[in-house]
Amino acid sequence: MTKYESVFDSIGRELGTAVTVMDRDGTFVYVNDEMLRMYNTTSDELIGVNLSEMGLPDEMVEERMKLIRRVTDDGVECLVRSVWDGVQQFSWVRSVGGEAGEVPRVLAITRRIGTGEEADRLYESELPVLSSQFIELGELEKISKRELEVLVLIGHGMSTRE
Repeated sequence: MTKYESVFDSIGRELGTAVTVMDRDGTFVYVNDEMLRMYNTTSDELIGVNLSEMGLPDEMVEERMKLIRRVTDDGVECLVRSVWDGVQQFSWVRSVGGEAGEVPRVLAITRRIGTGEEADRLYESELPVLSSQFIELGELEKISKRELEVLVLIGHGMSTRE
């Protein structure tokens, strides 16, 4: 992994850009500092840890493992839209390694992107956009479903009067 680390570190120097590398079995082999900050964790808590050991819902782990296998086995490159801690984020996901006997791994570069022009451009890209079925709302879990619906409408540009 060391031959890639300097490249991943360079990519991840931009504030708000998380870089993660996982093996085909869902074990974290590299995370940058921004990934640790975004998810409020440490490298000791993540490196060498498998998705199934993180206390995530089984369905979420299964969804992520299907994506990892699709990327490593079929060479699919895609964007994954998810919501974590109440913030929309997009992850550019592709396979790295796998040549000359290397084990294929999955590289995910994640940025938190609100609704608007930048998100619209991502949806219009040539890469398929997959939407995660699992949403982590963070502090927003405390509000009612209707309050959340109103916040979404405001986020899409409607006024409070509408």
